[in-house]
Amino acid sequence: MGKEFSSSASWNNAAVAGFVMAAVTIAMELIKGWSGMAGGFLGVFLNLMASIAKIFICVILFRYLMKRFAERFSEVTYPRLQRYGMKLALFSSILCAAFALYQALQLNPDDIRAAVEESAGQFSSMLDSNTEATLERMFPKLPAITFFMMFVYCFIWGWTLSTLFARNFSSPTDPFGDPFDGNDQSIDNQ
Repeated sequence: MGKEFSSSASWNNAAVAGFVMAAVTIAMELIKGWSGMAGGFLGVFLNLMASIAKIFICVILFRYLMKRFAERFSEVTYPRLQRYGMKLALFSSILCAAFALYQALQLNPDDIRAAVEESAGQFSSMLDSNTEATLERMFPKLPAITFFMMFVYCFIWGWTLSTLFARNFSSPTDPFGDPFDGNDQSIDNQ
């Protein structure tokens, strides 16, 4: 326990930790993509193993970053640590979503259209003309959809992990203590 907690320190540490978290997540995503290049059963197996490793490593890293923050600052309570985890998730999610957007913008639109049409052909008996028209209108918006879906996906992971890990690393609070620290301005105390 060392430094005094402050909001600016929380934001600064969350930004740096979010960058580290995003860098590791992106690196694991690249490894996952390269593992799928093997093709066949081996490619599927390696891709599955890389996906499991990515989730495992990211959870362990998120836990480490939250624990490190809790140890560096004195009297970090559950709400403060949980908000720190949310800030970390926010920064990491933005960077991961930006990377997904970059990847989506690098893809050839004709290749995407061919892949979607091939998939739609497999389900053509279940698709009506309205659904097919909706899929057609979706193509120009695909990068934006990719960005927001990746952002929401990563942020929900971070929110869940920050809520779980904040209990473990925050200093215990007295449930019968004064929640206002003596600064109660209610009418009864005036």
